[in-house]
Amino acid sequence: MSNPIPETYVRLRLLAGHGVLVPKPGTDLVSYSDVNLSLHYIVQNVTASMELVTDNTKEKVQVIKVTVVLKNRYVFFLLNIYLPSLILLFIGYLSLFFPLRDFNERIMVTLTALLVETTFFTQVSDYAPRTSFLKTIDIWCIFCIVLLFSIIVAVTIINFYQ
Repeated sequence: MSNPIPETYVRLRLLAGHGVLVPKPGTDLVSYSDVNLSLHYIVQNVTASMELVTDNTKEKVQVIKVTVVLKNRYVFFLLNIYLPSLILLFIGYLSLFFPLRDFNERIMVTLTALLVETTFFTQVSDYAPRTSFLKTIDIWCIFCIVLLFSIIVAVTIINFYQ
């Protein structure tokens, strides 16, 4: 099962002349050289087709439709985002097992984990592709921040009632 990637359409108008584009027989309309353009996606497939459509002025124009299929590089995200934030959650959770008399150490470890997670979330947000919707990675980072904050509240309540 692949992750759904929103489709994006780009309309280009070639103003090279008034003639009709005719590809040479036996050649591809589009060629793609395997260049790593992004750390987020790899190009899985590139296809092109020529169509004759009617534009806004009721003129028949020739259009080249290029389809680029991208595949998400999920291992990159697992190793560089999810695993470190999971380790930070584990460190924050471990602070609940410190001796009750060590309130300063418990709160400092959890606050430091929260600070690092918040900084990490900011860097991930700046690095991730811009979208108008909430991404899974945003939900994960917000979950981590809320969980670490809950641990801080729990440590404080435990210390108050001790």
